[in-house]
Amino acid sequence: MSQSLSNLALNESNNSEEIITNLIETARTLREADELQSVEFFQKAMMLSQNAGFDMGTGECLSELAAIHFSKGDTGQALSLYHEASLVFEKGGFMQKACESMHQLSDICYTIGNYDQALESRLMALHYSKLTKNSMLIATCYNKLGEVYKALGDYEKAIENHKQSLKISENLKDKEMISMTSFYIGNCYNWWNQLDAAYEHLDESLRLADELNIPAIQVKPTGSLAILFTKLKEFDKSMEYFFRAIDYVNITGDLMLKADLLKSFGNLFIEKKDYDQAIKVLSESLAIAEDIKIKYPKNLIHRFLSDAYEKSGDFKNALYHHQQFTDISGELMNEAVALKTKSIQLKYDLEETRKEKELAEKAILHKDQFIANISHEIRTPLNGVLGMANLLADTNPTAEQLEYINTIKLSANNLIAIINDILDYSKINSGDIEFDSSEYKIREIITGIAQVVKVKADEKKIKLSFNFDDRIPEIVVGDSERFSQILLHLFTNAIKFTDAGDVSVAMQMLDSKGLSIKILFTVTDTGIGIPEENIHSIFESFRQLTFDNKRIFGGTGLGLSIVKQLVELQGGTISVNSKVGHGSVFKVELPFKLLTELDKSKRKGGSKSDVTIKDLTLVRILLVEDNKVNQFLAQKLLTKMGFKVEIANNGKEALASLEKSMFDIILMDVQMPEMNGYELTQLIRTTLASPANTIPIIALTAYASNQEKEKAKSLGMSDYITKPYSPHELLTSILKFVKTNDDIHENEQAAKPSDVTVEDIRLTSEKLIQLFSGSIEDVLSLLHMLVGQIPQLINESSGHIEAKNWPATFQSIHKLKSSINLLKINSLKNSVSELEEFSRDQINTDRIPPVFDEFRKSCEQTVRLIKDEIVRLKKSV
Repeated sequence: MSQSLSNLALNESNNSEEIITNLIETARTLREADELQSVEFFQKAMMLSQNAGFDMGTGECLSELAAIHFSKGDTGQALSLYHEASLVFEKGGFMQKACESMHQLSDICYTIGNYDQALESRLMALHYSKLTKNSMLIATCYNKLGEVYKALGDYEKAIENHKQSLKISENLKDKEMISMTSFYIGNCYNWWNQLDAAYEHLDESLRLADELNIPAIQVKPTGSLAILFTKLKEFDKSMEYFFRAIDYVNITGDLMLKADLLKSFGNLFIEKKDYDQAIKVLSESLAIAEDIKIKYPKNLIHRFLSDAYEKSGDFKNALYHHQQFTDISGELMNEAVALKTKSIQLKYDLEETRKEKELAEKAILHKDQFIANISHEIRTPLNGVLGMANLLADTNPTAEQLEYINTIKLSANNLIAIINDILDYSKINSGDIEFDSSEYKIREIITGIAQVVKVKADEKKIKLSFNFDDRIPEIVVGDSERFSQILLHLFTNAIKFTDAGDVSVAMQMLDSKGLSIKILFTVTDTGIGIPEENIHSIFESFRQLTFDNKRIFGGTGLGLSIVKQLVELQGGTISVNSKVGHGSVFKVELPFKLLTELDKSKRKGGSKSDVTIKDLTLVRILLVEDNKVNQFLAQKLLTKMGFKVEIANNGKEALASLEKSMFDIILMDVQMPEMNGYELTQLIRTTLASPANTIPIIALTAYASNQEKEKAKSLGMSDYITKPYSPHELLTSILKFVKTNDDIHENEQAAKPSDVTVEDIRLTSEKLIQLFSGSIEDVLSLLHMLVGQIPQLINESSGHIEAKNWPATFQSIHKLKSSINLLKINSLKNSVSELEEFSRDQINTDRIPPVFDEFRKSCEQTVRLIKDEIVRLKKSV
């Protein structure tokens, strides 16, 4: 079973990551049309990724923002963001992405001539590439590293790195990579003026490039051979290679490379002393450099023009171009110095941040240890206070004394509740909290919680109602204790802040895929509501609700903070809508694992059934307990819940009671004098007649070992509760064995159609508001974009489908998918995925038109409902 649960955990999908990924894709789509809006979306996605611990999302956003900053000329910020992205990717184990970010950082440094920083970044990228064990990536990194060494003038190391790449490429038998690497080696020898070796490698590079017939590869060795023959004064050969290289570059459209080639071609004419032709070619090169706004090789073009004009006798133009060469080279030098300064400052800042982080982590650890220790120390005397109060209550006190005793007990119990909150908060923040993964019956948990809160609801005359989606399976896999903690707090909170009216709880299955299921729990009350200014802060730690500056509700203010963290640590979400004087609605989405996949019929829809609270006044319990204090506490607790309780002080009295009366449950203390609980259980099971010998027996003991639990069950006990137990624990155990006629009432409602409804759009809107941290303005912007984008892509797809152009259909449907997925409407998601698969693989193409027709109708309905939702949201702003 443990292995199967482990597999379930591995297969569980993370919904928040899907939302973030869709948001990033939307931001990328917006970048060309509205860069400012795109930046806002990337920043939102990054914040959500950081909150969810989604390193891939955080790194992607940092890289995208870095690219935007670099395009705007903010080089320093771009470098900083690329560096941060690589660290995030490294932390998340995404080494290829870390390598890519480091290369992007190095490319910027290389472009502006900061070769020292470029070298450092290339070495780090090579380190990341080796961790991926991706041979092609490693080979590419060696080539990029060689380019930097060449720029630094260390040709020996440059060639050494390129040859490492060549060795890998030859093992891979990748002709394209072999050709490019041979060019890099030949180019290094060319710069090193070892022309024979240069020719050997450049010629081999061009031979392979010609076999591949790829102009983008052919152009580089051709251009380098042209320069080589210029050095050898073999001008005819040089001219031949330059013309070929220019033909190739015209095909590729690489303007920067064309400017560089024309610069070297102009130098050839200077060598030939054809200065007019040199000036003509260099002027064309300069025009391209100015058009694409590059400083390098624009500075060198000016230098060659200065030489050509000087040698032709035009000293005025010679001086002008020399000044331009000097000015631009100076600017490049200043940028390099500024970048080096920025790099050093960045390293210093990162080191300081690391030190501060370590100090903060140590402080948090010490704080959490202190909280845990002091909480345990407080708990010990509190148990003594409660014990003495219980003993006092058993000494026949006067009415006035009993009132004082009850006040003491109430205060002590409140203190214990506060300590429990603090301990949970400390565990969560220190990372010590762990989640169980075991089977349990979800409906039993819900019913048990309902019974616990019913007592307080009855006192306040508040009506409780429950609605359970029949599609939800009986058994789920997860942490039942944490699940109970989450819902119990929301239940009690709803009752606490409601003085009149009702509290309702609805459970709805949202999604089921394989062995995973997502359930929505909605807790609605008619209470005081939450002021608008407090709505976004109620999940903050130590936040207590005040109302009209007069009424303050007690507690630590940790409850909702703990609930939020417990929900999110399990991959769920929590949100709230509220209006003062009209109540609140809390919604929790939680993922669960399943033992087996759901039937298709249950996935598609099902009826609803009410979860009604059992009539516990019909349940008779025999409490077998020798300790008077424990008797008193258990009897009060059980009677308050509605049970009929009879007490037996020992085993002999218990047997007598069972012979003369019928009971539904036996609660039995294990450690009793004369006859312990185990012995009594065996007597009941072996000596009494039916049905007395089959009554469920629940053990009550202070021993919490697994061996003790196994012993209890092997000797005939039905369940096992460890003292001290909470009312919820006791009731949950009892309800496992209580069967009454009003357990669950079926409500035979027809399944809802899969058409898009107002509720679907409202739910989407609420999720987006939560996603954008409560910013309705951001949600409105996104909804407006969807209203414009969906019909446009639908029309585009329709045209392609009519033409039976399936590749084009796939492209338009794929673009549409990102928008549809943001809506989180299952029927639309399923349809768009089906259309994408059919058009991509060109299978079942006869089904595309009818599926698309239904999908288009649903999208048209969706757009109409989104427009209505936009109107509603605008009114709420």
